[in-house]
Amino acid sequence: MLAEILKGTFKAYGSAYGHGVSGVNLGAKTGTGTYGAEIYQQYNLPDSAAKDVWINGFSPQYTMSVWMGFNKVKQYGTNSFVGHSQQEYPQYLFQDVMSDISSKDGEDFKKPKDVNGSDGDNLSVAGHPDNNTTNRSVHGDSDTSSSSSSNGSSSSSNSSSGNTNGSSQSSSGNALTRLFNLNAIFDDKAS
Repeated sequence: MLAEILKGTFKAYGSAYGHGVSGVNLGAKTGTGTYGAEIYQQYNLPDSAAKDVWINGFSPQYTMSVWMGFNKVKQYGTNSFVGHSQQEYPQYLFQDVMSDISSKDGEDFKKPKDVNGSDGDNLSVAGHPDNNTTNRSVHGDSDTSSSSSSNGSSSSSNSSSGNTNGSSQSSSGNALTRLFNLNAIFDDKAS
């Protein structure tokens, strides 16, 4: 089901539209990291400047991640951001490599037996009488009987995310950036 959602990245209005490979089913998630407002002001960076850009994608045969960016601002902010025109470079590299290594046989992702439906717009989890994957109402209220554990204590999946201005990322970037940051590997080799 997630593969079907992530295939949309390469469709019209998706963040990697135009970077698909003919005959290869692909799914991906792209991202752009930004600096905090104070960095943009301090170094007079353009609004379109990004700290880093990335794509994590997959086909039925391969997975691939491409990260490009900076893990810290250099003195005076020089060469410390990805300009608007460079922000698609990871998608170009992903497309180029996947085009070279993938079989162009149109093979699709294998659907698990626990998933019902014949196409991406009509998938559901098997065994659910209402073909729904959650016990929440359309307004997000959860069924309180299922939010208690067997010992009677209640659990919550809410995290406090009241901060919506993007400043919740640490100075080292978001989790995917930290996970796929290859600069640390290259820095160790150079020293």
